[in-house]
This record gives sequence, structure tokens and C-alpha cells, in this order.
Amino acid sequence: MNVKELKSQLVIIIGIVSCFMLLSVAVPCSVNTPGWFYIVVLCMLLIIFTALLAGWLIDLRRSFRYYSCNILRYDNYFLFFLFLFVILRFLQFNILPRWDSDIYYAQIKNACDNFHFTFSSFLNDFKLAGHISYGYSLFLAIGYYICPDGFTGIYFINLLLSVVAFFLTYKIVKYYAPDIDRRLTAFGTFIIWCQPMNLGLFHKVVPDYGILLFLVFLLYFHIRRKYCLLCFFAVILMTTKETGIVCVAGYCLGYITCVFVSSDKRGLDRIKELLKNKIVFGMIFAGVAGALILMYLMFVSRTLWGVGYGQEWYGVPFSQFAFQEGYIIQKLKTFFLLNFYWIWMLIIIVYLVIERKRSLFLVLFHKYTELVCFAGALFAFIVFSVLYVTYNIPRYNLCLEFGLALFGILILFRTTRKEFRRSVKGGLSLLFILMFAQSYLTIDPVTKIVFPIANNSSSFPMINAQWKETPSLHSETTVYNYQYTYLDKAYDQLLKEIGYDGNVDLVLWGLYGVTVDAVDIDGLHLQYFWDTEKQERTIRENEHTVPIHPVYQEAFEDELYENGLLKENAVWIFTPHFEDNEVELYSELDEYYHIDETRREAGGPFGGKVYYYTMQLR
Repeated sequence: MNVKELKSQLVIIIGIVSCFMLLSVAVPCSVNTPGWFYIVVLCMLLIIFTALLAGWLIDLRRSFRYYSCNILRYDNYFLFFLFLFVILRFLQFNILPRWDSDIYYAQIKNACDNFHFTFSSFLNDFKLAGHISYGYSLFLAIGYYICPDGFTGIYFINLLLSVVAFFLTYKIVKYYAPDIDRRLTAFGTFIIWCQPMNLGLFHKVVPDYGILLFLVFLLYFHIRRKYCLLCFFAVILMTTKETGIVCVAGYCLGYITCVFVSSDKRGLDRIKELLKNKIVFGMIFAGVAGALILMYLMFVSRTLWGVGYGQEWYGVPFSQFAFQEGYIIQKLKTFFLLNFYWIWMLIIIVYLVIERKRSLFLVLFHKYTELVCFAGALFAFIVFSVLYVTYNIPRYNLCLEFGLALFGILILFRTTRKEFRRSVKGGLSLLFILMFAQSYLTIDPVTKIVFPIANNSSSFPMINAQWKETPSLHSETTVYNYQYTYLDKAYDQLLKEIGYDGNVDLVLWGLYGVTVDAVDIDGLHLQYFWDTEKQERTIRENEHTVPIHPVYQEAFEDELYENGLLKENAVWIFTPHFEDNEVELYSELDEYYHIDETRREAGGPFGGKVYYYTMQLR
């Protein structure tokens, strides 16, 4: 590694850390004041960053004009698809954080607002729902500091990281398929990043998306032999979520396997050669850093997610490692049969069957080392996921969805003759249409056959990926594309139609309140408001907003009804997405209210509907 490369890598690493520290001081949202030590460290980092940046720019002064013109002149197809990529995600900026996203955003907000400007404060406060999510939190906190009164800044940071990952993916595809023209390479990259969960769940503030992003960074910097950045993002990946540690371990084992297979040495000489390898050394360094953080969380702060959570649910192990055949089958179906993934699996399986030679695997280990490492990370993720029994939430598999699409595209590009490229373009166009449609509406017939249907009262029924033996979680287990956001549109339409001004009780009866995961109209940790001027729900309070405080059955009789705290007029909201016993609930509410028999609906015929009744207190 020469000095020029080292400068460029250190500029990025120090720049990221300095950006967080500088914004934490410059943006007046924290209730605490930074100490002198924090300020000194920040000033030192800024001086080092400025010096390194100046030196790097001087090195690039001759090549900058060439590279900038080269991108505009030859990569116009890439820029076109990048523009579409940004627009599709920008359209999701108005989606409110829901369920786990609500929790994660609230914790980022709380951590930034109460940051004590110490390393221990960062470790204690920047855990998302107990996860070791410091790496991802570092970036999300920068977004919050940019826009501290909302979630737009966090979405912007996610978009910025996604743009970088899109660019790196384009370079990866071009590296492994150099004879493919730029137009097809850009289109293939666009398809990879338009998978149903990747595109449909961009607005979700969850560490699973960070796992996907940083795995892409890891693969690219491995290909380019950027060892400092490789090590840095390995640490970031491991401190994004626990599964990040699993992915880095699988990635490292994949690389060790490649080195052993491709080496012509024997015995101890292979091990010595392995230990001298810069990439292995970087992985070991990253592993030690991750292990130290885990030890701190387990034995000092005792805040590691999952510690002490092992339990049983009606005799079935839950939130712990166990071999459950039914759970494994359900996970494998979610991995490979949801959202048209079976198409990618068919491409991969057909390729392996046709090329079933020992020489194929030797070529993979020799020529495609980085892809083998990436496959090792995904394999480790799969093994961990099927053995750790928890909720079967599809978004956990964002990195696997990306991997299937990447391998599928590369197989098509690498194995197709030039005379058949036109057919490949037609096939990819059809595949894009299917994936794009599935990103917003559930149209995959295999998905509907394999998984039970979740009633969203739509001509495009949704599915529920939940394993029947685990506790009920009707919310996140139905989040596998953008379609679930029909709830936001339906609730906004409902509040608009009733002219909500805070003088009407919004009654949620039945499952609501029994499990907090069913709360979806007023937020979990966030307070939602109804903006009477813009006619939409928001988390920003102003002179036009009214707080949303639904009435749940759980506290209805004991706290509200007996104490006369209910309003005269009310609206009962029934959401088939969560409930299926409308007649029974109607009869229960009839004891307390005069219910208008007119059943009204909000929402649309495609995404889904919710129903509501106007009522008067008896």
C-alpha cells in the first residue's frame, strides 16, 4: 500500500468520525455540554483530516479533470439509472417510522439529545433496541444532527450510503463481467438494487439495512485491496447488529478457505502464509475489536441483546439457539421462495448443475476469491438464522436478497454468449418488471401459495411470514415490501374524512393494546400528531397539530369508562390486517356505545383497506 492510497483511505475514515463529532458539538440539540477533552480530540482530528485531505487532493490534481469528464462522457447510462434509483427512494421520505423503525428512530433521537460527549456515553446510549448497533448509529446520528426535528436527515444519510453502495455495486459487476457493455451493466446494477425488500423498505430505519450496505462496502474494498477501509468497515459491520459478526466470520472463513485451496504449499507453511496475508490480518484485527465490544457488553454493561432472553413459548424454545425443524423450513422458505427469489435460485441451481465440475470450484477459489468470501458471509448468516429461533421477520434477510440478485446477474452476464445478449436484455427487462411490481404489490404466485394470507382487504392480498409456533407478531412479519404502508395512507384518509380535531375518541378494540406491536396509528415510542392544515400525521408539533391518543380496550373499563374520561363521540377503527372477528368486537362495543350501522372504509383497492364506525357513548 503506497502513501497516496493510505491518505485517501484515512481521509474517509477520519472524515466520518470527525463529521459525527463536529455535528454533535455544532448542532444545539444535546442537553449536555462537551468537555475540554472532547473538544481537543475533535480539533486534532480536524487538523489531521485537513492535512490528509489537502495532500490527497494535491495527488489527484492532474487526474481529477480526466476522471470527472470520463464519468460524464462514458457512464451516462449509469447516471441515468442512478437518477431513477434516487427518485424511487426519495419518494419514500414522507413515510413515518413504524414499529421497530419507530423504536430505532426514538433511540437515536434520545441518544443524540442526551449525548454526554464521552466514549462510554456512546456505548451506553447508541444501542438500538439493545443491539450492538454503534457502527450504523454513527451514520444515523449524523443524519439526525443534520435534521434534528424530524427523520428526513436519517433518510438522507441512508440515501447517501445507498448511492455509494449502488456505485460500488456497479463497479463490482463491471469487475466480474468486463466484457458486458456499460448500458447492460448499469441496468443489471439497477435490478440488483430494485429487489422488493431493498426498494420497498428503504424507509425502514433498521440495522438490517446497514448490514446490507456495509457488506457491499466490504466486498468492494476487498476487490480493490483497500486494507484500511476493509478493516474499518469490517468493524462497522460487526457493530451494526449481532448478525454482522456472523457475516464477518463467514467472510473471513471463506477467504481462509480460498487461501488454503489455492496455495501450493503444505502444512505449517500454509498457516504461515495465511498469517502474513494483509486481508486475514485485517479481519483478525476487526474480530478482536468486535470481541472486545462484545465482552464489554456482556460482562461490564450487561446490555447485549439476547442475553437472558432465552425462554419457551408453549414448550417451544424462543429467542435462543435450538434445532426446530418447522422453524428451519419456514426460514428457508422465506430465504428462497419469497418475492420472486425462486427465480434467482433457479438461475443459480441451473448454473451449478450445468457446470458440475471440480474445476469450477477450483476456478471460483482462485479467480473469484472475493465472491467466495461474500458467499461465505451469506452462508454463515443462513446457518445462524435457522438455528437461532426468533420471529421470522423477512427484512432480516436484506443482505441475502441482495446476494441472490448479485449472483444471479453475474451468472447471466458471465455465461451468456454475445449473440444471446439481446435475449438476456429482454429477460432482464421482464425480471425487472416483476421485481418492481412485487416491491409495491404482492403479485408473486409462489409467495401466496407458500405463506398464509394476511387479510388486508385488497385485490392483492398480503402474506404473513410468521412461524405458527412463535408468539403473534402481525406487524413486522407482514413487512416484506412496500405494500404494508397502505396503513399510513388509510389512517390519514380516515382522520381526514372524520375531520379529526382531538375531540373524538379513536377506539381500537381487541388485539390492539394486548401486544404493542399492533399499535400503528399513534406510534410506539414516538408521539404522532394530526396536522389539520396539511391533513397528514406527523411527528412535528406546531400550531396546526393535534395529538393522537387512541383508546385501547386494555385500559378502557378500568381507567377510562369508570372514571368518566371518555369523550361523547368516538370512532371505532377496525383493521383486518390485525383483527378477524369484526362481528364479535361490534357486539362487545355495543354495550358501551350507540354504533352507527354504516360501515365506512379508508384506503384503496390495491394496497389495502381499514374500516371504521362512528359511535356515541351510551
